[in-house]
Amino acid sequence: MDYYEALDLCIQKHKGHPHEKMFRDAMDGIINSCLSDLDDEKNAQAMEIYKQRDQWTLDEWFDAILNFNLKDNQDELLSEIYEKIVESFENEFDQNYQVAVSLSWDLDGMAHSGCDIIGVYAGAYFWSDDFGVHGPEEDCQYFMEKMQFYDYAEREGFDVYMDADYVTPKDYSQYKSIILKKKSIILKKNLYAHVQFLTELNPARNSMNAESLQQASRYIADHFAEYGLPVHRQTWMADGREFNNVVARYTSPRPMEGNEPRPLLVVGAHYDVAGDQPGADDNASAVAGLLETARLLAKRKPDLAYDIELVGYCLEEPPFYGSSQMGSYVHAKSLHEAGIPVKGMICYEMIGYYSDEPGSQPLPDSSLQGMVPTVADFIGVIGRPEYGEFNQAFYQAMAKDSEIQVVGIGLPDQNFPTVLSGLVGMSDHSNYWKFGYPALMINDTAFVRNPHYHQVTDSIDTLDFERMTQAVNSAYCGIVGLPS
Repeated sequence: MDYYEALDLCIQKHKGHPHEKMFRDAMDGIINSCLSDLDDEKNAQAMEIYKQRDQWTLDEWFDAILNFNLKDNQDELLSEIYEKIVESFENEFDQNYQVAVSLSWDLDGMAHSGCDIIGVYAGAYFWSDDFGVHGPEEDCQYFMEKMQFYDYAEREGFDVYMDADYVTPKDYSQYKSIILKKKSIILKKNLYAHVQFLTELNPARNSMNAESLQQASRYIADHFAEYGLPVHRQTWMADGREFNNVVARYTSPRPMEGNEPRPLLVVGAHYDVAGDQPGADDNASAVAGLLETARLLAKRKPDLAYDIELVGYCLEEPPFYGSSQMGSYVHAKSLHEAGIPVKGMICYEMIGYYSDEPGSQPLPDSSLQGMVPTVADFIGVIGRPEYGEFNQAFYQAMAKDSEIQVVGIGLPDQNFPTVLSGLVGMSDHSNYWKFGYPALMINDTAFVRNPHYHQVTDSIDTLDFERMTQAVNSAYCGIVGLPS
């Protein structure tokens, strides 16, 4: 949702409302302000725009004002500010609701009142240098004080803390939904770009094609660094050749307690493929999820009792699968040898293939009936019963308020058929089990569901990026939602 769409909502909301006159009164205030300093080029331009104000509809007013304020980098600027506003409010949304609904703002030819969270967005656009100085509530109040010049309350009998029939909880829900949608659009776009880059590497990024592996690892490292995370390479030799993991670290802003290091949660995905195929689901989808998790962590800076290590692994696929030359084995072993406390490991592995067709989710064994859905529209959280407590904690945090159905395997007191013993360990997380660390896999059930597994048809057009976005959003909630 861009700025124009946001304002359209505001305009439609106020049309015909008794306070519509406030918009036009605000314009008069702006004109008076411009008249006070006609030597200013912007004010002179503004006056030219406002000369015909009496003939314009409310929509025409806003259109003219927006054009007046148009900047070359407007889209980038608005996107950056919008994200900042969303993040400022997402942890304090409810308690600031009454402040937000009373927000008014003005600057450079724009004045508006009572437009809920959209007002915060617009206010931040025009007062971007000031927003974030004091905190959400104080900043909203600051915007209000700026608007007292227009003394709306006295002239219109307007209560700045608006009546419920004007800005209602329904509006609140609507705008909160818009914010979430905006964030998901950005996430979905990024996921597609990541998968597109990886699947277009030629030759395929398998263990025999060093240049393609280097391009993939460089892409991961560059993005980690772009997000502001410290990055390093972990190298080892396999069959006389050097391979590397790409490792980044998110350090929680929470102050350390005592001298003991904070436990580490590992989040990883392998970037190599099996054979000569694009590897969209296996495993570009998972690398994309890893990169977006890193971006969200760096941007939102969650206050956690643990730090997070993000790892792009090499050599998960044959011929190294199951060996000590797998990148995940190298990484797990290094943590063990260094005595680093590990909270657990989350493995992204094939998260992009879905279907709504009845019977689209095969069951490898009849014992899974009733435990696993028969429609392939869900994402799995898959682990071993031995680590049931960890699995359950992550599953609950991921599944809470999730847009996509989350199915847990390996939860406490859950039936665990023998057929699952091998299936639940078929990725990088299994190497962490070897060193006694809890670990699980976020997975679309791989070859059980996806007919393109390890085939040249595992291409980007087979992926469902809408559900993939939902899966990553939910996985992020699990990653930052583990108990202390």
